Parts: sequence; structure tokens; C-alpha cells
Amino acid sequence: MNRPILEPGDTVFARQFFVRRGNAADAYLPACTLGGVDEALFAPVEQTELAWRKIGRKDGIERFQDRSNIEIRKLTPDLAEDYARFFDVTTHNQRNRNVKCYCVFWCGDDCKGKKFSSKAARRDYAVQCVIDSKIQGYLAYRGNVIVGWCNANTKNDCLKCKGMKGSSLAEEAPPDIRIKSVFCFAIAPDMRRQGVASRLLERVCRDAAEEGFDIVETYLDKKVTAESEDFVGYAAMYEKSGFTVYHETEEKLVMRKPLK
Repeated sequence: MNRPILEPGDTVFARQFFVRRGNAADAYLPACTLGGVDEALFAPVEQTELAWRKIGRKDGIERFQDRSNIEIRKLTPDLAEDYARFFDVTTHNQRNRNVKCYCVFWCGDDCKGKKFSSKAARRDYAVQCVIDSKIQGYLAYRGNVIVGWCNANTKNDCLKCKGMKGSSLAEEAPPDIRIKSVFCFAIAPDMRRQGVASRLLERVCRDAAEEGFDIVETYLDKKVTAESEDFVGYAAMYEKSGFTVYHETEEKLVMRKPLK
């Protein structure tokens, strides 16, 4: 296999991954890459930041893995069982691996009289809420496997859910302002710190703008606890996506991104 000669600052963009030797200008595709050099594209590093993840360095060789095969799909009723299975098999709370929330606390339903005490009850309720479009959001797929989830819904539809009810955040938006709320992320452990949440957030904002929403809003915990962990994401991620601090409460940091 021929080794393409690159200018400093360039990188090889291929189907699976590439290897770059130290800081030198020469780079090559490993033998296990599908196809050959003819199938490689050349692009500046800044254009491929979302597509590649550095996975290690050995003997002066930096190794990168392709992330471009992540597909973001809007949650629809026909994906209800896929959604539930993701929570069945995915550890989404590192401090309590037995927790299976199924994201039922953030939905467009009134929590009054609802029972969430058991895993089975939460699962059944979640499946029904997805079918009824009361749990809304986006799934990140890698191939046929779900590797991430973002719960995003119309704020005014969710004021009576368990996560919002009784909270100082449960303030109804004026009728002439449509707010899309980002409530939660769940990312598969082996896919964390790889930009999956950022890709999900980008899709939320894009679709919200296309659907006529005025604002995307999120609610970050000022202090991360064993219960809350970091399921809402980090302020830095939102700042990179154009969010700024709109309001603070004793426990929460409310961030917004205007869409108009």
C-alpha cells in the first residue's frame, strides 16, 4: 500500500480510521483499512473534528477512530421497544449501575397517580409514553445499536411531569413563545467523551428551529449529586452550541439558545 505524503496540519480521512506518525508530515493508512489509498479523502483537521476520535498513542503513533457512522434518529412510536432495550442494557448512572430510569420523569404527562417504584413499572410506562409521543427526543445509533439518547420536549407540555412538577422551573412560557426543553442525556459508557451528546444537541436545535420554536432551554445542576450525576450535560457543551446563562436558581443553571 502506498503511503500518501501530507502537508503538516492535514489528515487522512478514510472509512474506518487513520494513523498519523507523531508530528511528522508523512501519514499512512493501515492495512486493515477497507479499500486503499484511492478511497481516502484529504481534508484539514478542523473539518474532521466531529468525525474522528483519538483512541490512543503507541510507539509514537497516534491512532484515531471514525465516528462519522453515528446516525441521529428522532424518537418515533415504532422505536418504543428499541428505546426501552437501550435502557435495559445500558448503564447510564455510573454511581448506581442498577438504576433504570427509562427517562420517565421528563415527559408530556401528568405524573399525578403514576407509580414509578419498580423497574418494570417504569419500563411499561416509558414504552406507552413513547407510543403516545409523550416522551420525545432523539436516539444516536451506531449501526443497529443505540449508543445515546437525548430527551427534548416542548416545555409547556411537560410542566406536570415528575421532574418539573413543584419546581421553580415549572413556569409556563407565554403563549407566543415556544420553548424546546433539553432535559436529559444518556450515553453508552464506551461512547462517552466522543461528541455523541453534542451531535444529539445539534440535531435538537436544528429541528427546533425548523419546527418554529423560539428558544431551546436546558437546566443544569449547579452541584452534581449521586442522584443527578451529570445527565443534563456540561455547560461547556452548551456554550459551544450557542447557549448562554438566562437564569439561576439556588440549585439550577438555566441556559438558553435563541433560534430567532
